[in-house]
Amino acid sequence: MDAFFRDLTRAVQLADIADILLVAAFFFVGITWLRRSSSGSAARRIMALCGLLAIVYLLADIVHLYLFRQLLQLVSIGFLIAAVVVFQSDIRRLLDRLGAWGDTQRQESQAGGTTVDTLIEVANRLAEDHVGAIIALKGRDSWDPHIQGGIELDGLVSRPLLESIFQPESAGHDGAVLLEGDRVVRFAAHLPLASQIPEVSRYGGTRHAAALGLANETDAFVLVISEERGTISVAQDGTLTEMESLSELSQRLIHFWNEHYTEGGDGRPEWRSRTTLETAAMSVGFAVLTWLLFSFSADTVSRTFAVPIEFRNLPPEWALVSDTVPTAMVTLSGSEQAFGRLDRGELVISFDLSQPDSGTNVLPITAENLTLPSGLELVQVRPSEIRVEAQPQMAIDVPIQVRTRQALADTLQLTTEPRTVTVLLAEDVTPPTAIPTEPIDLGRLLRVGTTTASLSLPAGVRLAPDEEGEVAVVLRRRGVRSSR
Repeated sequence: MDAFFRDLTRAVQLADIADILLVAAFFFVGITWLRRSSSGSAARRIMALCGLLAIVYLLADIVHLYLFRQLLQLVSIGFLIAAVVVFQSDIRRLLDRLGAWGDTQRQESQAGGTTVDTLIEVANRLAEDHVGAIIALKGRDSWDPHIQGGIELDGLVSRPLLESIFQPESAGHDGAVLLEGDRVVRFAAHLPLASQIPEVSRYGGTRHAAALGLANETDAFVLVISEERGTISVAQDGTLTEMESLSELSQRLIHFWNEHYTEGGDGRPEWRSRTTLETAAMSVGFAVLTWLLFSFSADTVSRTFAVPIEFRNLPPEWALVSDTVPTAMVTLSGSEQAFGRLDRGELVISFDLSQPDSGTNVLPITAENLTLPSGLELVQVRPSEIRVEAQPQMAIDVPIQVRTRQALADTLQLTTEPRTVTVLLAEDVTPPTAIPTEPIDLGRLLRVGTTTASLSLPAGVRLAPDEEGEVAVVLRRRGVRSSR
């Protein structure tokens, strides 16, 4: 166990912390949504089961129960598929909300208190008179795909208007009244029926099932009055609750109104509330467990790479005159996530030769010559050292000699620009009398008058850093001076 936590401490990087925080933010949004979904109790059970599976998986990883760990991975995949099936309606609601995000504008009403009071008064009056009714107040979700029929009406919410709609003699009293803020937008509308009939619907026909059906599909607030029992129920977030008193109804309705229709009430939880803090703690916990399950591995693995060798900062008056090893076989060890941070393109054995020694330079290959991400260690390198021959160079100016493929007429003359070139060579190398060019075609040169040619350097001779490898070749008649 101590070794596991030592590996954990060594493996955690700033990138891992940022990764965990981003995943925690994702979990925070998801858990908040699930708590408000139509399957809130199921969501809590699923989250508890997820936490239990993560802890069991972590323990199996610590004690190296490989087969059981693989089984838990398969169970987790099946569990994820099952969760998608269970929450398919909630996921559809979320996608609908995201699709309408840019088009949805918050409605504000100066008569918010009046509207809430009117709804409570109307609900109480209808319940006392045992008049059945459904009144739906729109939230942020679009409810158009779930509602059928109805008669359009753009009228201000008032007690006479609502009571007249729900009079038994009215043609639209069996349907639902739809409100958007303080406006009645439609009446006699047909709502979707819930797939599971609520218990109270045994006394209220299909009104309660319709109210719960809309609450399952959207975030609307639905008031339903039972004609038989004269009770008031509220369908919201997938649950149907019978109100014990007008005070309870008033609290629920005021909270919904402030959340959706009052300026500044955006429905987001207070950051210092207990629920928000619990959700944040749970989100961070899930993110840490997810990182431990899928990113962190306490097992140490070893891998071998062919790594190129480079030499840096060699002074221009020095040259490497011996063959060097182009690559070395490097064996590294560490965790899987450490190898995941390794960029193969940046894995290079680098030597600083700013102060070389004349003759043989013995260069041992150590971890200092490699740039490795944290968590990786150098285990072995073959060969363990390389030998490089370095010699100081002297600079001399040598004339350039033009070579041609055909014989040059006596009346013609070839000159180059520049006439000489500066080369570097070791002290034990015989200085050349001239630096020849690659052979040029005189026929082409006769047509154009000038061309370029590459220099052909003898063995052990190289150009000075500021010299070019090509020169200009000019053809002129003898006795004619250059205009340059």
